[in-house]
Amino acid sequence: MTRLLLLTLGTLCILQPGCGSHSVVEPGGVKPTPASLRFGLTSYMTRDEVQQVFDGMHEKIIEDSASPPRGRCSRFDVVTLAFTDLRDLSHSGDLRVSFINGILHSVWFYPDDYRSYVAALNESGVTLNSRGEFTPSANVRGWTYTAYDGRQYIAWEDTRLAKEIHDWIIACS
Repeated sequence: MTRLLLLTLGTLCILQPGCGSHSVVEPGGVKPTPASLRFGLTSYMTRDEVQQVFDGMHEKIIEDSASPPRGRCSRFDVVTLAFTDLRDLSHSGDLRVSFINGILHSVWFYPDDYRSYVAALNESGVTLNSRGEFTPSANVRGWTYTAYDGRQYIAWEDTRLAKEIHDWIIACS
């Protein structure tokens, strides 16, 4: 009985992320084909590449944090930038772009007129489900949300990077 219990626990430990001595994959360390997000941006772009897309536009740093490698956990650097007065589907708003370990993984658009922008998205072929979620392509998911400050936004993220980020958080937090 004890032997079976130890074997079962050992097997569960091997299958469980973060258990044992295996290193955690650095989010963004594996670079498959980039996915189109929005605003001419694709996942896996660098900060310099994104800045070239918005050449001449003022950017504001919203978040800049770093977590150096430790033990079996790889680094975890987060940078979020904001660009103001962008236009999409003839709607103005602010854009936030989020990088993990130097590569773009998500974009969030805060339209000035949220309801009108969502209607324009629907007219452009983006269909939101009852929870405000959509899947514009195989490796991208989108959603709508209300931020802590009450502003509503629409976001796009690369699901492969989201999984790597989730796995790092589970294993290293």
